[in-house]
Amino acid sequence: MKRNELLIKSLKYVDKKYKLLIAGKGKDEENLRKLVEKEGQSQRVQFLGYISDEELIDYYAHSSLIYFAPKDEDYGYITIEAFKSSKPVVTTNDSGGVLEFVKHNKSGLVLNPDPKEIGTEMNKLLNNQSLLKQYGQNGHEIVSDINWDFVIEELTKSLK
Repeated sequence: MKRNELLIKSLKYVDKKYKLLIAGKGKDEENLRKLVEKEGQSQRVQFLGYISDEELIDYYAHSSLIYFAPKDEDYGYITIEAFKSSKPVVTTNDSGGVLEFVKHNKSGLVLNPDPKEIGTEMNKLLNNQSLLKQYGQNGHEIVSDINWDFVIEELTKSLK
């Protein structure tokens, strides 16, 4: 569960100049679309649907930060992709394996799963270009030695 509803609800605390792009298809999309309408955020949220790997690289390159806050997930490849693209990651303190990489106020933000806190803290980060860049560089350093062998090993740990 990616908990995009937390992110959508947090938008009311983020400057209106920032947009939210949600990539991928899933069973929760219709509910998320309804939530976007209910929250009055239709002008700021775009559902991209399925995107190719090439498109994904471009979206990472043009993003300010990446939100990834699954509920107690073992491992998050999205975090590695974001850090490889030198983008900070915003997550929550109950996200599980993501927390192996994301360090609060170093490579991103680790927050309570609370929309107001997420929105307020994201807004501060989004409005500080030097911190965005520094956190992104720090994240890139964290994953600089990670390759496919490491990813496969991490993904198969739970199978052993």
